[in-house]
Amino acid sequence: MTHINNLGTLRAPRNQYPGGTFAEVAELVDALASGVSGGNPVEVQVLFSAPRLSNICRAPSGQKVVSGFSLFRQCRWHIWTSGKRKTICSGVIKSIQMTIKHQLLAFVVTFIWGTNFVLIEYGLDELPPFLFATLRFLLVALPLILFLPKPNISWPLIAGYGLLIGFGQFGLMFYAMQNDITPGLASLVIQMQVFFSIFFAIFLFKESVKPIQWVALIISFSGIALIANNAGGQTTRFGLSLVLVAAMSWAMGNMVVKTSGKVSIVAFLAYSSLFAVPVLAAMSLYLEGWNRISTSIQSASMASVYVVLWQSIGNTIIGYGLWNYLLGRYSAAIVTPWALLVPVSGMATSYLILDEPMPAWKIAAAVLILAGLAVNMRASQKGVVRGQAGHNHC
Repeated sequence: MTHINNLGTLRAPRNQYPGGTFAEVAELVDALASGVSGGNPVEVQVLFSAPRLSNICRAPSGQKVVSGFSLFRQCRWHIWTSGKRKTICSGVIKSIQMTIKHQLLAFVVTFIWGTNFVLIEYGLDELPPFLFATLRFLLVALPLILFLPKPNISWPLIAGYGLLIGFGQFGLMFYAMQNDITPGLASLVIQMQVFFSIFFAIFLFKESVKPIQWVALIISFSGIALIANNAGGQTTRFGLSLVLVAAMSWAMGNMVVKTSGKVSIVAFLAYSSLFAVPVLAAMSLYLEGWNRISTSIQSASMASVYVVLWQSIGNTIIGYGLWNYLLGRYSAAIVTPWALLVPVSGMATSYLILDEPMPAWKIAAAVLILAGLAVNMRASQKGVVRGQAGHNHC
């Protein structure tokens, strides 16, 4: 609670401002200033800690807001009353436009995640699925926990996330990809986690859903129904069901992250992997047996070693590291649409490298699912922008 010249008080938590347009920033500062001055005219200035980015311009409403920058910077908001300056709060403002450099980084991440489905297929040629998943999460945990501090959340949440992502998402997806679904379709169907996340958010956090989002859900599930109707051969309904359960587990993991608050997702992945490894190892022993495990490890080629290492280093450390780097500099509404390129990359590389057939029904299913995801993302973005302007985030 900050007192300013006895004109009033302002509740100013030191949170990050979650992005948006400069007009919204000006509106936010105007609301803050009005709250502490009783509606009397005051001058508001936004100062940035980086000297070379401290150029300011006067907005139509009289506030001074920064302009002409592309990366977020720490800032402090000040007001002047009776000739005296008082700091009302501090935080960050994020850019609404990505630089070419960061667009290339976003493309690299989606390419890594998309092509990773092809690499998984190569790994499954020599390693049974649960052993493969065990090694993946073991190599995520062991190097990273030596350098990263434990996230400031409870162990039960960390353990729950590890089980949901380690066994529920990757364990089941690897198992399905062994014989029951192609890499391209797996990269597409797993994106249904977006809609499962919406369902869980409705029941757990009482979040509202727009009618257009229900339309988006119907569009995407029409694509799933088309896949199920054409199941057979390389893709079975059992494999499709497993990947849908994997997507559901991913969505439940998202709810754990939402409950946990703001945490480093890389550290979260590292420590949660400790809990994924024992369950995956137990499933490997139960379903695959010690003889198959030992034989697979002894006969594994260097290609399998590289694939497992890439799962840990490329897909997790580099992929998630770059993705969260971008989320730190831009609002989620700017970054997340790039995720739509993941199944596009996955299906394209599976077609080009593995010669995965692309009949008309598969292309139609991809178009339906991606269209539904795009409609939902667009609706979500509009909701975020409208919601930001009405909240006093500092």
